[in-house]
Amino acid sequence: MTTLNSSSKVFLITGASGGAAPYVARTLLARGDRVVLTARNADRLAELEHELSAGNAVATVTADVIEPEQAAMVAARAVEQFGRLDGLVHLAGAFRAGTPVIAAPPEVYLELYRANVVAAAVVTQAVLRQMRTGPGWLVYIGSLLAQEPMPTTGPYAASKSALLAWVRALGREVADLGINANAVVTTLLDTPKNRATQPDADHSRWVPAEDLAEVVDFLTSSGARSMFGMAVPVHGRFALVPPPGAVGGPPPGVIAGPPRSAVGGPPPGTVPQQHGRVGVPEAPLAGPPAGPRP
Repeated sequence: MTTLNSSSKVFLITGASGGAAPYVARTLLARGDRVVLTARNADRLAELEHELSAGNAVATVTADVIEPEQAAMVAARAVEQFGRLDGLVHLAGAFRAGTPVIAAPPEVYLELYRANVVAAAVVTQAVLRQMRTGPGWLVYIGSLLAQEPMPTTGPYAASKSALLAWVRALGREVADLGINANAVVTTLLDTPKNRATQPDADHSRWVPAEDLAEVVDFLTSSGARSMFGMAVPVHGRFALVPPPGAVGGPPPGVIAGPPRSAVGGPPPGTVPQQHGRVGVPEAPLAGPPAGPRP
């Protein structure tokens, strides 16, 4: 077990194989905290541990935190490694867009709700069992699409809206324990991975990953001690103004093309559609059957 000084805190960061995790981890490490990084991708975790070069301040655990046993194992490992657990930065999630509501099968809704809401609840329960009382900090990642959904993002937007409602309830439940639970509501993050997938987009309208990390820094500090269940907007220069003649089209800074490029997704730590759990084939848009209506 590593010995900590009195000012060091220990945070579990989920979705560590995503693009935002290095920025969040570096920010927490820079102020003297310790981090436990978890994801399903063991190779990426090993790379990240090497990239951070933080010695005994970083631990990695390969796990799928949507599974209660694995989430409990990760939280317990944090305590074994560093002697305690002070908070959670939940970056994991899943994103899917491109299917109109009329054609989206139930499996899409169920999988996105499971990945974006149930996983947050499962890992939070595991963390709270180790923390028991505060001071403590819980941070989650919401999406602007939960408040301003775009066409063909209905299932994803609904899951993120449910997450924000859950965070509001959680914030009130843990307030008397001295624990702050809040969310960051963001749009598409400016990370190397996202730039590689959208090289021609206007990246100046995206949210710099460093900016997200700075807000997480604040929400995991004493400065947020009076914040419970809040949704903090970090939207960058995004504006919901469709191009002329293209009502419902992509917003400024988002290239036309597959709906995966829509602002608001994929969020930090997200499992992309082609690699994630949500792989239900898209159904064609179907209209009412021919013939007279009943």
